[in-house]
Amino acid sequence: MTDEENIQQAVRNLLARYGKDAPRQAELRAEELRVAGDGEGHAMWRAIGRAVAAALKAPSGSVH
Repeated sequence: MTDEENIQQAVRNLLARYGKDAPRQAELRAEELRVAGDGEGHAMWRAIGRAVAAALKAPSGSVH
């Protein structure tokens, strides 16, 4: 899978599990990884958080 495919899968999973709280959950995970010194993981989860927020703002059914 590409990074984009992984991000979109994570977005779907977060939205299914957390609904409107999904962006906050992604931010929490990104912060955990930052504190742990995982810069790559932190960046990935920041991207996931942005994608989740965008998906919540988009019209229904537009998440890939």
